[in-house]
Amino acid sequence: MENSLINSFIKHLEFEGYKQSTLKNYRSDLLGFYSFFRQTRPTSGLIPSQDSANAYKNYLIEGGKALFSINRALSTLRKYSLYLKDYLYASENFMTGIGNVVLVNEPENDLIGRFEKFLSLKKIKKNTIRNYKSDIKHFLSWFRYKTGMAFSSERFEERLIEEYKQSLSDIPLFILAVLDEKEILTEKIRALINRV
Repeated sequence: MENSLINSFIKHLEFEGYKQSTLKNYRSDLLGFYSFFRQTRPTSGLIPSQDSANAYKNYLIEGGKALFSINRALSTLRKYSLYLKDYLYASENFMTGIGNVVLVNEPENDLIGRFEKFLSLKKIKKNTIRNYKSDIKHFLSWFRYKTGMAFSSERFEERLIEEYKQSLSDIPLFILAVLDEKEILTEKIRALINRV
């Protein structure tokens, strides 16, 4: 029966003009949710509750899923919940009050500040420091996107530098001309990590 609910929802979205790739993601998110739902609440019926949605959110967080993936799944569930309520499959929106996962603690700002202070003590020019900070912020943003977590030296693995360099090589050459050379940026990242 859950497959018929999912199929009905997907057909509704198809009618609204959603792209096939988006529909595929919605279906995948819902199948993942219902798999969890059946395993943890086998006698609960087809319509999820707020408790089951919260439990699923916690399950995704504890499972180490990337932040982007967690929030996409939650967004899918919000849309699905509204659909169920609007089309009278459910009496209430089971996603009411369940928001996206947000990184509350942002240690990167402290990290960048300490790195800036270190560079200042080394008598590095302000313009160079500004460029270093920009490059490091770019890396930290990529790190957060890639891992779904804020940067810390405990979470850092050397292989991530190579992955980051590869991600830069995927950028068109005219954009790379604006960025520092990848090797210089790699050294900046290593210097930051060694300072932590």
